Amino acid sequence: MPRYFKIADPVDLLDNGPQRTHAETIEHVLDTCKAFNTTAKGARVAITILDAIRHPKHGWVLLDEADWTMLRDALEAPEAGYAPAMTVTVNGQTAPFVLPSRKFVPHVDAVSTATTKAPDDPCAHEAPANGAAAASEGALS
Repeated sequence: MPRYFKIADPVDLLDNGPQRTHAETIEHVLDTCKAFNTTAKGARVAITILDAIRHPKHGWVLLDEADWTMLRDALEAPEAGYAPAMTVTVNGQTAPFVLPSRKFVPHVDAVSTATTKAPDDPCAHEAPANGAAAASEGALS
């Protein structure tokens, strides 16, 4: 069954500072997760997910069940956090700056609470980008 989720708003990394988009968060998690980087199948799933998140249909992302499950699992327990390591420089001294995971909960929850019910938007009924996965699951209507 396909899964639909709405793109979450960007999160503030610092108060009144830089933001991180939902796509950037997902891309980092996929790029640092072994499941998406140790097999060709995982790499293909990552490409499908990134294409869907970068080109949502009216703000909605459509993934097949297997791809959504892999993404959800990776976001629930990221292997290298939700964003690349950051540093802060104060008085010429550079130190690591840890971004709290709580800032990324809206990005995680948007995916975790995906629905099998199609949104009202007619574009949401298009098949997922992963044609091979869609074909193996049967035709989507």
